[in-house]
Amino acid sequence: MKKQMRFLIVTFITVAVIVTAGILLYRHFVTDSVKDKGGMERDWQSEMYGQWIGHTDGYENVQIILTEGKVQVLRETEILYDSSYTVDENQGYLILNKEENPPFTHIEMLEQSLSAETPDGTSVLFEKRTEE
Repeated sequence: MKKQMRFLIVTFITVAVIVTAGILLYRHFVTDSVKDKGGMERDWQSEMYGQWIGHTDGYENVQIILTEGKVQVLRETEILYDSSYTVDENQGYLILNKEENPPFTHIEMLEQSLSAETPDGTSVLFEKRTEE
């Protein structure tokens, strides 16, 4: 009788540990995947950090410098915009502070470049500045 009871307790504890591990693994892999709409989370914001040079006609001498919480837009040495931004997680882009009269309404990450939209709707492409 004692052996049977001991066997049942050990079996119960083993099953409980396996079920708990399964629940934790499910939460880790499946729930995170659902939150991320099926893909692995991509840290698109940190990919945007750095210096970007205008690639669209008329914007070749414009630079965007992105850091965490701050964006600067320069034309040659003149600072056009130096302020904060808000993140639109649903759309996947940065919205510039309208009170500061920014040259762009929002900035979004493309494959290997940035796209910034002017208030009149013009899209301007920027390429990452490489160290020479």
